[in-house]
Amino acid sequence: MLAAVAIHVKLHWKWYLNLKTASFRKKSRATMFLTLLFTSVAFTGLMLMMFVSGAGAEAGLIHYAAGLMLSASCFLHILKRRKILLNVLNRRK
Repeated sequence: MLAAVAIHVKLHWKWYLNLKTASFRKKSRATMFLTLLFTSVAFTGLMLMMFVSGAGAEAGLIHYAAGLMLSASCFLHILKRRKILLNVLNRRK
């Protein structure tokens, strides 16, 4: 999973660099939301691994809720871009 994220970020690195100058359109806002969700899930996951012991921690609930939102958002992100994704995959054959 982390390898897929790393490859995806590398492929879209120019988009991240252009955040400073680009005006946010609807599409950019959705992608930025997805990026922030991923960052929050990754951060809370690291905090849970490093500092929290035992079940029922509030950070665990935040991590769980953010993970559910991230999963749904990723699914919609991929679904919306399925034609582009399929075109790229077909070109590589």
